Amino acid sequence: MMEQGRVHKFLEELSKTPGVIGCSLIDKQGRVIDRVCPYRREVSDDDLAAIVTTMYSATEMVSSEMKLGDASLISVEFPHNYFFVVNLGARFLLSVVAEKGSAVTLGRVRLEIGKTTKKINDLFSSEGEIEEGTDQDSGFSAQDQGGL
Repeated sequence: MMEQGRVHKFLEELSKTPGVIGCSLIDKQGRVIDRVCPYRREVSDDDLAAIVTTMYSATEMVSSEMKLGDASLISVEFPHNYFFVVNLGARFLLSVVAEKGSAVTLGRVRLEIGKTTKKINDLFSSEGEIEEGTDQDSGFSAQDQGGL
């Protein structure tokens, strides 16, 4: 059985990272498992899940056609925000919205996303939820973080 309370705690911790506006855990079947975000009223759970799973599916098609390998992180840059979708293995995706700004360090946001990814993967792998052989750190490393 899924540890809903622990997932929510991990998302709350991530949402406290300077610059992070909101985050959610979504299964690849298009269901929001949990979310922590102020825009809950503006975007329904169903719409958010559809957006995230569609982005991931489109990226999978590109990576397959171009033979690029599995995508671990999708990053979209907007004028004032970033939107990330992180592949958490066979079943789940993590989405994160972060603001741009001088006080916000993209490397720090990505580092915290990586930490949260590991916590969620560890939780579900201990419950047998994540398929063996998946990238447990979702491609994040100190080198990716500019040496952080």
